Amino acid sequence: MEHRLKRHGFNATIDSRLSERLQVSGLFSSERDRASAEEGTNYANLYGFGVTVGGIVAVLDKKYKESAAYAESFFIPSVVLGGSLEYRRCTNGTDVGVTCPDKLERQTVMTAFVDLKVTKTTQFRVGAPFRFSKKVAAGGTGTDVGVVTALTLSLGEPK
Repeated sequence: MEHRLKRHGFNATIDSRLSERLQVSGLFSSERDRASAEEGTNYANLYGFGVTVGGIVAVLDKKYKESAAYAESFFIPSVVLGGSLEYRRCTNGTDVGVTCPDKLERQTVMTAFVDLKVTKTTQFRVGAPFRFSKKVAAGGTGTDVGVVTALTLSLGEPK
């Protein structure tokens, strides 16, 4: 039995700090993914994009401009409110021999979040993603809506 490459893709990201307190980022992705690396398994073609916007609503240290962290990387200890929109689509999920990841034809996720940036190495994010998805199904389609609460903790030097 021959094994093949399971997945390959291309991602492009743009990050921009529009001002000291407002940041925007965008992402485009194109992937080809197999359900299995076994011979005879066809690729699912996936495309997606994402946009994230966040802004500082409260500064935790009023003397942040005097800190080493600000001088090195413009880090501002703060509370940030933001949101993101992500979209992903499997374009050939109804083709014979193709299985889309998670059997989803398309998925849209809208997330509201709060970041607590205490230091460069201690940051917390709490988010509430709303997920809308459409499954690939033989003979019909289904749509589901889900809400998940996410907590992200970052300790250590950012990469």
